[in-house]
Amino acid sequence: MAFTLISTFINATIGFFLADMLFWILSLVILGIILYISWKKSMYSKLGNFILLVGILFSFFGYLNNFNPSYFYLLINLSAFFAVLYTAFNKKLLIILSWMLNGFSLGYIIASLRDLNLGIVFGIIIFLIGLRDAFLPKKFDEHLND
Repeated sequence: MAFTLISTFINATIGFFLADMLFWILSLVILGIILYISWKKSMYSKLGNFILLVGILFSFFGYLNNFNPSYFYLLINLSAFFAVLYTAFNKKLLIILSWMLNGFSLGYIIASLRDLNLGIVFGIIIFLIGLRDAFLPKKFDEHLND
């Protein structure tokens, strides 16, 4: 729970300086719901926290390259929200939505900074890698944690 609090605080603080005010306020609502779910369920989502921190890192680098990261910031926070919901309720549709938004948002920022074709390819690759979370048997996944 402490790491969730830290990652949402960092995300909200840096997002204030990078994103437009409307997108930042919408993201604050999402971050608040993430904190509430984590507190209410007494759980910790590694994927959700990772997405929050990587999202703010990509937003920062996009901002340095004269790119407005507002849409990306909102989409990546929404992706973290679905990852936290998946951790809390264990529904496969939620992790699929999370990885779909991950692929779309990271593909969007790569397409905006570099090339459209490169963004599409990276987005599809990220989404397909993420499908592993939804369709990989849990027995195979358990030995990775040992």
